[in-house]
Amino acid sequence: MKKGIVILFVLCSVVLYSQKELSPSDWKMTQAKMFFEDKQIQNALDIYLELVPEYSENDFLNLRIAECYIDLFNYENALVHLKVAKDSNPNSEYIDDIVFWFGRVYQKMNDFTKAIEYYEKVKAGTEKVDSLIVQNLIAQCNSGKALKTKKGNFSIENCGNSVNSEFNEIFPVAAFGDDKLYFTSDRAINENQDAHPSTGLYKYSVLESYIKDGQFLKAEVPDQVFSNSKDYILTSVGPGNGEFVLYKNSPEFEDNGDLYYLKLTDEFDISRPVNMGETVNSFKFDGAASLDFINQKLYFSSNSNKKNGEAKDIFYSNKRNSNFSNSLIVSEFNSEFDEDFVYIHPGGDFVVFTSNNDKSMGGYDLFISIFKDKKWSEPINLGYPFNSVEDEKQFSLSVDGNYAYISSDRPGGEGRMDIYRVEFGTYLQENFGFHPRLTVIQGQVTDDNGDEIAAKIVIKSDQKNCYNQKVEANLDGYFAAVVKPGYSYEIEIKEGAYEKYNLTVDLTDSSRASVNFDVELETKE
Repeated sequence: MKKGIVILFVLCSVVLYSQKELSPSDWKMTQAKMFFEDKQIQNALDIYLELVPEYSENDFLNLRIAECYIDLFNYENALVHLKVAKDSNPNSEYIDDIVFWFGRVYQKMNDFTKAIEYYEKVKAGTEKVDSLIVQNLIAQCNSGKALKTKKGNFSIENCGNSVNSEFNEIFPVAAFGDDKLYFTSDRAINENQDAHPSTGLYKYSVLESYIKDGQFLKAEVPDQVFSNSKDYILTSVGPGNGEFVLYKNSPEFEDNGDLYYLKLTDEFDISRPVNMGETVNSFKFDGAASLDFINQKLYFSSNSNKKNGEAKDIFYSNKRNSNFSNSLIVSEFNSEFDEDFVYIHPGGDFVVFTSNNDKSMGGYDLFISIFKDKKWSEPINLGYPFNSVEDEKQFSLSVDGNYAYISSDRPGGEGRMDIYRVEFGTYLQENFGFHPRLTVIQGQVTDDNGDEIAAKIVIKSDQKNCYNQKVEANLDGYFAAVVKPGYSYEIEIKEGAYEKYNLTVDLTDSSRASVNFDVELETKE
């Protein structure tokens, strides 16, 4: 008789559970999950919180609420709900997930020791969480503990609401020749612009903010064909700001995005960016590119290397005029994890790249490698304050080398990803013994009648293992080049109808950010 009662109880439980599956409460759980998967975290959280009065000790509900708070950087509240989930049902079927997220929260709160304790429990007692991921997180915590003891005394500041907004501000790119900062944002630019129905974000636009007396002026859309809501991301600019490297993901191509190149002939040129072609682009992601226009090398990130999952590696391609050679992998920078971004300093002295490898302190961190004795050094974590337990995704350097611009979603910003300015020249001087400043050489070429000449200019250097730079003035005769101070340079112009022009620019004892001069070519008799 008792056996029959037990069976009846089980059957009733199944029926009741099935009825509960169809209840309005569970439909709300489904709604919240849909919002969460669409990255509408606050909307998901609002629905979950509506269920708390009725299901205050439900382990699954509290776990989901904690995950929302984690995505919103509210770690204190995440801990509260994780503790409720754990204490209300110590034998919960979700206990491994709960313990894992305890570890993630403590890592995000810089309590690396406590985070490791929870990760070790997960690693020892579950197969539900990928053990390689947990091992990597433990390694990151150990890295974080070590980096906390080596905090550098370098200033860092949010670039403020003239640059940043409640949306994503990414890919800061310092201009050459002008004191301004380019960046890309998914904010609204036009009054009638439509947001994505799920994310609430807009198509990417490229913006620029001029810098006056160290302060950022209100960002505006530059007058370029790729700027206004065209969904391009600007990743690198050349000297004179007429040369651009861009990324765009066109869903119709189903390749996760390609790299594009644009060189303008003058200020009225309305040419469109041109796809770099199959020597650089693949059927997978190819982006986050940086151009060393002194050595004519393009570095970029791609997941075309058949790595695990969608993890990316760093490649480079040689540039000749507007063409790019077959790309080659740079093995010194890559790991089994995701190398998501790369910046090459003009002249090739160092690279900074992003990775979520086991030397990170959490998420994506910025790493640096120095080119010395014809080889790249082992990459090291830039440490605090460049990195945090959140994601640091991009890097660019001012012409004078004093400041780096980074993109980060660390707490305390204006919104999602924000752009920060951080002291860098001092860091490089203290750690590697040199300063990364550059000098812009610019001017205009005319003839003895005052007509503008689109001249070809060769800049020769007394540096070893350095290419001669070949620079073309635009149709208005304006030219710009970037060189490393500390050397002497020969400026040479050979144009058939004019006398040969030579000028020595001595920068051996110079720290000037720019050298400006005009060239007047003499007509041959």
